[in-house]
Amino acid sequence: LLRLGNSSVVIREHDTINVHYACLLSSNGTCVDSSRSKCSGPRSPMEIRLGTGQVVKGMERGLLGLGLGALARLHVPPELAYGEATFGHILPGAHLTFEVEVLRINDHKSDPLKPSLLRSLLMLPPTAPRPDAPPKVHPGALAAIQSVDSSASP
Repeated sequence: LLRLGNSSVVIREHDTINVHYACLLSSNGTCVDSSRSKCSGPRSPMEIRLGTGQVVKGMERGLLGLGLGALARLHVPPELAYGEATFGHILPGAHLTFEVEVLRINDHKSDPLKPSLLRSLLMLPPTAPRPDAPPKVHPGALAAIQSVDSSASP
């Protein structure tokens, strides 16, 4: 979490939200998609209706509990991203890093950060996870990963 945001207005399941985001390959920091000019040209914030499968599971689960105006970096393992599938520049088994800024939760809005502040917070390359280290995730995503792991046991 790079900026906390408003803790009285947080993302819950089935909310409709708007976020600016960038999707990077965790291995080398290459940007593969973005709603800003970071790698794919300026676009509008993305509107997401949670619970509809619009984004990868790890991103959706990592967004839960974030406050309005929060700025976060979500580390998503392949099993909660694209798994063994190829998706554009994303190869099978890729760990992804999502940088997200929460701009709207239902009817509550936040002003986007100024580009100069965003550059100082987001342009730093993410550190590649060590193969033996557990992934770093937002607490909401960690709980979701743990529930997925426990339900996968025989």
